[in-house]
Formats: sequence, structure tokens, C-alpha cells
Amino acid sequence: MQIFPIASSSDGNCTLVKTSTTSILIDCGIIYKQLKNLLSKEQLKLLDAVFVTHEHSDHIKGLNMLGKRFNTPVYINKQSYIARAHQFSNIDNRSLEAECEIQIKDLTITPFEVQHDTVNTFGFNITEEKGKVFCFITDTGNITKQNKSQMAEADVLLIECNYDEEMLRKYPGYPNYLKTRIAEFHLSNQQALDKLEEIGVETFDMIIPAHLSPRTNNPQLLWAELSKRFPGMIDKFILAPQTGPIRVRER
Repeated sequence: MQIFPIASSSDGNCTLVKTSTTSILIDCGIIYKQLKNLLSKEQLKLLDAVFVTHEHSDHIKGLNMLGKRFNTPVYINKQSYIARAHQFSNIDNRSLEAECEIQIKDLTITPFEVQHDTVNTFGFNITEEKGKVFCFITDTGNITKQNKSQMAEADVLLIECNYDEEMLRKYPGYPNYLKTRIAEFHLSNQQALDKLEEIGVETFDMIIPAHLSPRTNNPQLLWAELSKRFPGMIDKFILAPQTGPIRVRER
């Protein structure tokens, strides 16, 4: 399995998951031109499906054009589709429901619910035929007991680290209501690292902190927190986005 966090921030999100036979995207929140420059037209033609976490613009921006060009199947929850139907005129819409497994060649994709300010938002556990499990969880204000169990199943975890609590509090560009929304529906560095500590970083082969806000977080700050909290295990962490695929070690 290879994982390529192509774009991962409050401005746009898109992650490629690939095996020798299968190629899927989680979200398509960047414009088609940018996606084509990062992946190539040939790779986009080979996509087997796109899985949509939720209907916010930074997760669906490029979907309609991708659908128009290649008719790639898009798995999206019915209520999410209805909420933005005017933006989905060209997509091949497929059903997506919590806990309903979807088989795409050698990948089994299991959506699970997370807490966000949309009609539905999902994380995913993606299991390769060879046994590796990739857990993708962003855009959630809280890690539930069930989410924690789903994370603990994974060999590789991509987890939201959206903001630093102090940076968000002091940032002058957001009104108070927006700061409250962010704190309620996104994970801070501190919240994400607390959950990792509870589960145990040693249980994962790799952890990908993701969805960092360019305004209320920065990679250097997060890296310093990781180094302080998990000394001796810092080599397990790779920050998103990346410029190319990350290969997951086989069992």
C-alpha cells in the first residue's frame, strides 16, 4: 500500500491510497488543474473511486470536473450529496453509509461517523488484502470511544491536527464565533496527541498528522510538540501534505 497526502489543510484536502491493483482518492478538495499537475492525467484515468468524507468545499472542490473528465465513481453519503447537489452535476454518485463495507478490488473501505458540523461526516478504515489497515480521521471535534477503537485497529493512522490552541485564541483574523466553531468541530494538536498517547504510539507503524491550518498552526510548532511528547518515537511521524507517495511496510 502507498499513501499520498496530496493536499491537507483548511484550504484543500485530497489523499491518494494505492496498491498494485487499486487506486482511490479520499476527498477531492483541490481544483482539477492542481490535481492533474500533482498526479498526472494518466494516474487520474486509473482511479477506481473517490470517497468523500463530507460536503465542505475544501473536500469536494475538484469533484465535478474530475467526474466530467473521467466519470470516476464517487462514494458520498446521500444527505451530503443533496446538500451540494448543484455542485455534483457530473459525478457518478454511489451510496456511502456508516459501517457499510465497500470492496474495491483488493481494498475494503469501512466508513465510520465522526463529529463535525455537516449532515454527515466520515472517517475511513481501509484494509488491504495483505492485511495492512489505514485509518483516516479528520474534521472531527471529538474522538469518541468508538473512534478510538477504530484508530487502534490501524497500522497507519492519518489524524487531524488542525490548530494550536494558543495560536487560535490569539489569531486576529477570525471572529469569536468562528474560533468557537473551529474548537468545537476540529481537533487541536493537543487533543490529537492526547489520543495518540492513550492508544500508544508504539502500536502504529506510521502516523501522519494532517489538515494543519495555515493560519492557526504550523509544522515547526507541531514537530516540536511531537518531539517533546514522544521522544524516541519521532521517526514514526510524517507530516501531511507530502510531495510523493509514502510506502507502507508489508506485514
